[in-house]
Amino acid sequence: MIGQDIINTLQNHDYDFDKLMDLENFNLRLPIPESTKGTIDNYVKHGLEPGSFVKAVLSNDLNSAFGCADGINTICMRAIVAYVYNYIPNTCHGSPEIVRGWLDKFRGEE
Repeated sequence: MIGQDIINTLQNHDYDFDKLMDLENFNLRLPIPESTKGTIDNYVKHGLEPGSFVKAVLSNDLNSAFGCADGINTICMRAIVAYVYNYIPNTCHGSPEIVRGWLDKFRGEE
């Protein structure tokens, strides 16, 4: 069963727990937090350097990502990783070198 601390974190971020719960599969379907999505989108579109959490996700360093994540990003990690994998160009994520190269492209340092 989902822990009370997770339920509290979701409620503190205005998630409607009843709408998120897939009772048929006993699975919690969480959307990517808007602030995290915005950070990823700004990185992709404008080359803005993300913080350590998003940079770790983009670099495919999930050990560091979990270490840097706040409560809501920890809970939503599956949605965040799925968003990166499915919706942003694969030329801008996957390793620290790829992330560095993407940022350098916007700085004119290619």
